[in-house]
Amino acid sequence: MPRISPSSEARLFCLLEGIIMNRWTLLSAATITLALSACKTTRPAGASSTASVSGPENPYCKSLGLPTKPLVTVSENAALGAIAADFQLPTTTGDFVFSKAYTGCDNYLIVQDLPRQTREFKTPLWLRDGPALLKSLPKNTHVFFISMAREDELRQLSLQSIMDNVNGALNGMTAADADHWRSHLHYVTVPIASVKGWLGEALANPGWGIGIDRFQKIRYVGNYSDPHRFEPSLDDFGPNLAMLANESIYYNFEAKREAALAAEDALVVPVFKGESVVEKQDRIYADIELPDASKMASFDGLELDLTAECKGSAEVGECPAWDEALVFYVCDKDKPDNCNTEIGRWISTYHRIGRWVHDVTPFLPLLKDGGKRRFSFKFGQPYEMHLNLRLVKKAEAIKPVATTILFQETFGANFDQNYNKKRPAVKALIPASAKRVELVTVITGHGMQEPGNCAEFCDTTHRFYVNGSKIERSFPETADEYNCMKEVKNGTVPNQFGTWWYGRSGWCPGREVQAVRHDVTSLAQLGRENEFRYEGLFHGEPYPAAGAGFLLTAAVVVYE
Repeated sequence: MPRISPSSEARLFCLLEGIIMNRWTLLSAATITLALSACKTTRPAGASSTASVSGPENPYCKSLGLPTKPLVTVSENAALGAIAADFQLPTTTGDFVFSKAYTGCDNYLIVQDLPRQTREFKTPLWLRDGPALLKSLPKNTHVFFISMAREDELRQLSLQSIMDNVNGALNGMTAADADHWRSHLHYVTVPIASVKGWLGEALANPGWGIGIDRFQKIRYVGNYSDPHRFEPSLDDFGPNLAMLANESIYYNFEAKREAALAAEDALVVPVFKGESVVEKQDRIYADIELPDASKMASFDGLELDLTAECKGSAEVGECPAWDEALVFYVCDKDKPDNCNTEIGRWISTYHRIGRWVHDVTPFLPLLKDGGKRRFSFKFGQPYEMHLNLRLVKKAEAIKPVATTILFQETFGANFDQNYNKKRPAVKALIPASAKRVELVTVITGHGMQEPGNCAEFCDTTHRFYVNGSKIERSFPETADEYNCMKEVKNGTVPNQFGTWWYGRSGWCPGREVQAVRHDVTSLAQLGRENEFRYEGLFHGEPYPAAGAGFLLTAAVVVYE
């Protein structure tokens, strides 16, 4: 194909625009309008568990340091999360047959020239960002570029635009790297309308683009928006093709996580099995039978495994629109209607399914008595929650034996000039037998008040004093517009349909909130009461306005 000229580029845009106006459209204008309105973002205002089974080792996978999973042969099903059946696509280098090319460790991304999430923008998705895409894309990724255009001339122009886009990057690589990517980038020579089977169905509707992860599961490609491409006329952020790489980065994270979970000696205790909040309520409850106290004593680790699923068969339009705090509580054993002790926190996604597994071992002693316990989960949007406790045997030299909650700030607490006045010091006994003492903090800032756009987007300081000695947390990541995107490799759900990239005060949309552990053994006085104090500051002073807030849990944990 000849290199695309500026005049051809202009014609390409006009013809692509014609697709949207129903000249060659695969979707109705009403459907497109509905999708675009659902995906609108503004300025700062996964998949269920899969068994980790390895097959015969593939030398290619071994060279990448990745395990090999066997191909699963299934009948066709285009649904999100289904196992991908075999498919065949004609490309510029011959037919690609999924079952024949399957390696057992690769991810696959199929991207259109006009995916639904980019159609309101004038610059075609394939015209730029190819070098940035290849710079970020994991090596175990195949990308298929496929056009919506039925007309041969338009389809050739569109394919030439993406080939020109990536060839500049290939020419600057080593010969080995360039050869690798030439074997992993595929240019499909037929339009989407000619693709048969489950893949053609999924590409046409919902039309977001398709991924196949390392568990061979069908995924949807998320939003391409970039925080540096805000378009005032649309009140939205323009697309960046390089965002596609986040999908494959996340698939690799999920595969690594699943392998780690499979290697654990864990007892899985289901708590919630798809429950959701009902109208005018923001909590769900479950009464669970834990192992007895003697069995509980055999565990030295606790993890929370949460999947937030969405009602319906899609993500956008089915998954809730807004990021919100999701808080999991254990109720008092002797007063089960008192459910205020937090042991887990997450922030939901913008319009995407999410799964998170994180370590909350410091809170294991709160469950040590075993038996019947009540749990509560607070959230306001209609997710279907699947939450398991993972009671783990880590064979550690020491384990947590006592957890004392020191400070809690809950929904509605104001971070203002009076924030530090209402909170007295707390005393807690540290036994002489303690081998390690930790201060554990879970902190997230919320609200967008001036000065500083606090407390979601401002850097604040949180000082904890242990017998007068200071332990400090702050949030400089709020200054990084891409901080949360950089955390995709650690589990942030990628390419959400909102301002998910921005660094925030202790959290990211689509991510668990970590329980940060501080070793304060050297500051503790064993065998006696210890004094703990806390204060929160903005630029070293109390915050001067009302309306900002923090969710906070701080505890002292004793290990023996």
